[in-house]
Amino acid sequence: MSLDSRRDQSAVKAISVMSMVFLPATFFCGVFNLPFFDWTANRLSEVVLNWRIWIYVACVVGTTLIITFFWRVWFRFEKWRLSHGRSKNVRRDLKSWVKSGFKQIDKHAQALRERRKKKLLLEPSPSTPV
Repeated sequence: MSLDSRRDQSAVKAISVMSMVFLPATFFCGVFNLPFFDWTANRLSEVVLNWRIWIYVACVVGTTLIITFFWRVWFRFEKWRLSHGRSKNVRRDLKSWVKSGFKQIDKHAQALRERRKKKLLLEPSPSTPV
């Protein structure tokens, strides 16, 4: 039963990610409604793409990256909430999550500093040539 549930959850997550990737492209295509292709070209050697396609590509790629970033942040936040026990106040949980993240960053930076100190103490100092 739980294996089927995980498989279903995985499929739903894959569908959500695919929707998240293609939805901005669909939206901007409708907003811009630009004819990107010149179907009246006489020869194959003529340029068929409109020169303004870069605007569409830039908007789609930028929006997709932003949406993917915020989705990933929200996914990590929800994972943290599940591991720390959810409260009814999402705003309070978000503040706690951010504070705990900064504490983790501080702990990580402190550990790096300590490792560097140990490494410097363990390395032999270069001897001066005679």
